[in-house]
Amino acid sequence: MNRKLRTISFILTSILVIFAFKVSFGDDFQIVNRKNKSYFESTSTSNINVSSDGKIVEGEIIVKFKPNIDHNSRLYGVNSLGGSQKTTLADPNHILVKLQDGESVYSAIERYKNLPGVEIAQPNYVYRMNSIPPNDPSYSQQWAAKNTGQTIVKLIDSLYSINNPPSGQGYDLGLEDAWNLNSDCNSTVIAVIDSGINYDHEELGNTFWESPSCVGNYWVGTKYCKYGFDFVDIDDSPMDYTGHGTHVAGIIAAQGDNGKGIAGVCRTARIMSVRVLDQYGNGTSATVSLGVTFAINNGAKIINMSLDGPTNDPSVSTAITNAGINDDVLFIVSAGSQGADLSSTNRYPCEYSSPNIICVGSADQKGSLATFSNYDTSASLSNRSIDILAPGANILSSYNKILTGYITIDPSTGWTYSGNSSNDWGYIPDTATCYSEMFYSNGPGFGFPGGCGSYALPNTNSYVYSTFDLSEYNEALLKTRVKFEVADAGDYLEFLADPNGGDPIQNGVSIKRPFQQPANTFENYIGDLTFCTTSTCSVGIKMVTDSDGTVPARTIVKSLSINWAKSNNSYYNVMSGTSMSAAFVTGTAALLKNYQPSFNYSDIFYAIVNSGDSTSAAAISTKFGTSLNTYKALIYLKPPTITSGVLQ
Repeated sequence: MNRKLRTISFILTSILVIFAFKVSFGDDFQIVNRKNKSYFESTSTSNINVSSDGKIVEGEIIVKFKPNIDHNSRLYGVNSLGGSQKTTLADPNHILVKLQDGESVYSAIERYKNLPGVEIAQPNYVYRMNSIPPNDPSYSQQWAAKNTGQTIVKLIDSLYSINNPPSGQGYDLGLEDAWNLNSDCNSTVIAVIDSGINYDHEELGNTFWESPSCVGNYWVGTKYCKYGFDFVDIDDSPMDYTGHGTHVAGIIAAQGDNGKGIAGVCRTARIMSVRVLDQYGNGTSATVSLGVTFAINNGAKIINMSLDGPTNDPSVSTAITNAGINDDVLFIVSAGSQGADLSSTNRYPCEYSSPNIICVGSADQKGSLATFSNYDTSASLSNRSIDILAPGANILSSYNKILTGYITIDPSTGWTYSGNSSNDWGYIPDTATCYSEMFYSNGPGFGFPGGCGSYALPNTNSYVYSTFDLSEYNEALLKTRVKFEVADAGDYLEFLADPNGGDPIQNGVSIKRPFQQPANTFENYIGDLTFCTTSTCSVGIKMVTDSDGTVPARTIVKSLSINWAKSNNSYYNVMSGTSMSAAFVTGTAALLKNYQPSFNYSDIFYAIVNSGDSTSAAAISTKFGTSLNTYKALIYLKPPTITSGVLQ
């Protein structure tokens, strides 16, 4: 756009809007045509040379002359010290001076103050748009967003003790400045290939991807998918049972400004949960490669893989490489948390050579290399597999702590029988002369268990059922001990359930039939009731045996209980690891993709690794020698048009 600027005025508001310009010696600006200029310049991060502390512009100062000093005298004085006048400011007695190359701002101020006619010499201070921190109550514990030197407090897991708090100025991502440019990632699908995610967590409930035309390996055509897919249990519910995937997802996309917990790098997002790791944190070549394929086929463009293994796996590497070539997908992977040097130790997928992988190591609150982080000291930088460092120590995020318990079932009350009262099934109380408290049903011709008395009439087809409220649980198991005596072909015992209540024998589905036990021993029985986690889950027991009584069966059911598990949807945890570091880079990549959708994975890759803070820790351990800075990555990809401002 052509901009004709004939007069100078600075408007200081809560947000200082700044325009880029080039100036001649006089008071008129040279017109700059940016109409055909690319937003992406590989050597440019900003048109302001900001000092390392972020407070002043290097190479420039502002000088105020006394009103009686004329224009030519001012120019002569400035030129005599090796400088040049760039322009006058709102008060014509103030001029912006370009210093000679390499001159320190503060040493120049001392020299210019001594010029005849100079009243004041000062730095050219940097102004930024005002950012309002999110109102999430634990935001002050998110040092990676804004490092104030705070001490991070333990919640569940042990803390990383080094540099907590950091001495001196700490390291952070500049997220508050980045959020002034973009905080929304909704237009990009972000896949988290991990242990699943607690999709009911208060920070994540509104962030999930869903599709009416989901494709996958386990069905033909398309179907509706919500959340993602579980390649461990092969179902549509990729729930997290370790907390790891939920923690990673929260770093990327916890909802900001919702008055709860924390704020993610993306304060709004669409997350696809792809569960490939079981409750012990283990996955396989098959689950991981299937997970990658699912994510790609369903539109994910940024994929987080906070996992690793020691073996080069062609099934996984091929899927990653092809995703870059065919689908423009960027993968962010963790370097591993073994504290190992990858110049002599192997960890994958970090070490795959695919250009669409960013491998991330961990920095602590000071910006030092975390002791648990893998690193790469290969002599040739091009041979190093770790690309960049990012915060990874003492990271607060959402978490999924699974709560478990059980309901002891009382067989003495609340049951409906197939016969009159308890004629078909009997309840035997806990006595010294009989089995412990139990249900009992007799086939024709059977006597009663020794010492138990007559509690049920002989029968050939009988059942009993009751209804339970299981609506607050994510999973449920029916557990009991069963003795099915002298059974032959045609005899069976069956457990059934109906999530809609009523008679499960007539309307429910079979959970499982216990094994026949001719040896008269008790079997430990477990049946899955997860499909029945409703407020009206009816559970029934049915016995069928011979009608002629020649080889009848008898059933004894004892120690009935329903074991349950549920997630805690407001849990948070402080964790450390390169998994957390990869999540920060994933969030940054998604911000970049949304900020400039036309850019491909390579553009985003180089914006992240080239714009980071140059640190000694990164220099000795990574390929590009940088630590992630989200704000700098955003302005590297698409520099905002800004100019210097000064408070008079």
